[in-house]
Amino acid sequence: MECERWHGMMIQGYGYSVWLIPPESVYTAINDVISSLRSRYSDPVVQYQAPSFEPHLTLLGRLLGPEMEIISKTQKFASRIRPFNISLDTLGDLDGDYFRCVFVRAKKTEELMSANSIAGQIFDRGSDPKYMPHMSLIYGCFLPEVRKRIIATANQLDPRIASYFYRVDRLSLFLTDGTVNKWRKVKDFLLNPG
Repeated sequence: MECERWHGMMIQGYGYSVWLIPPESVYTAINDVISSLRSRYSDPVVQYQAPSFEPHLTLLGRLLGPEMEIISKTQKFASRIRPFNISLDTLGDLDGDYFRCVFVRAKKTEELMSANSIAGQIFDRGSDPKYMPHMSLIYGCFLPEVRKRIIATANQLDPRIASYFYRVDRLSLFLTDGTVNKWRKVKDFLLNPG
């Protein structure tokens, strides 16, 4: 897995990603948790600084190709999807997964899973049976006991963290190539209002 190859170096993303960014009130609340976790769980002894990133739910990642082609496909995708609801559900963690170290899951609603499937079709990726919608709270490679402490801390910082419910009416295309500090937003797209 990613963390086995890490050995103290920054892990890199690849290509472009389609993100669902929460509305301002949820964005601010989750960003506060991400920032607090980042400062509490960075480790100067091993010279690890958890990276800063925007609160988001990745709909589809690792998209490769020329930027204009990716933008065109993202626009096509956005025009096929109507606004829908996201319901955050439970906190979780994964061993050996740098980008999903600690996260809050989103419920696998029909609308969300359909959006992922349509994105897969448009980007020639097919369906992804392993798709786990989530919003990461920290990136890193932490021991299981540290991840459990991070989850407890996230709950203390915001007891509502695993129960936010919000409407998505746009998506964002990000270039997620290289280290997290180099990621950048390419463009926002409004979903089809119907």
